[in-house]
Amino acid sequence: MDATFTRVNAVLTDSRDLLPQALSLFALAVVYSRAIVRVVSRLWPDWSIPMTRPCKTILCIDDHQPSLGGWGLFLQGAGYSVETACSAQEGLELFAVQPIDLVLVDYVMPELNGAEVAVRMKRIKPDVRIVLFSGLALPESDRAHVDAFIEKGEHPTVVLQKIDELLQAGEQAA
Repeated sequence: MDATFTRVNAVLTDSRDLLPQALSLFALAVVYSRAIVRVVSRLWPDWSIPMTRPCKTILCIDDHQPSLGGWGLFLQGAGYSVETACSAQEGLELFAVQPIDLVLVDYVMPELNGAEVAVRMKRIKPDVRIVLFSGLALPESDRAHVDAFIEKGEHPTVVLQKIDELLQAGEQAA
């Protein structure tokens, strides 16, 4: 959400003429995000999210805005602090300056794929946990750079369990 606010603020600062367009885009993002949460709730009505997690920060990187918004809301609802980036480059920039505990990154993106992003991130912060998600079968060489791989369409509670496991393993290793 902070990244979205920063982008909207930059647009508003650069040009007051764009205020109606910026507000419309922001409203559209909120509507899509809420719609995704409603759909997920209808598809999996039995999902429950315990709210006892310590405050950890997850960086979500996906070039598909509705998915990015949906994951952001889902993880915030699960008790995590969430940073979002809609491109590999934006994700790398946030990662370099923000304290991040885990990264959830899409594999297929225009600039760099998720495995390439993971390699760059591990050079900066080798201990950070990285989860790669995709609807495609990935080569083992790309899976070697991440801590976990999750197929798109996996039940949200399975994703949450994997995130919890990775964060707990990171705490025990530290």
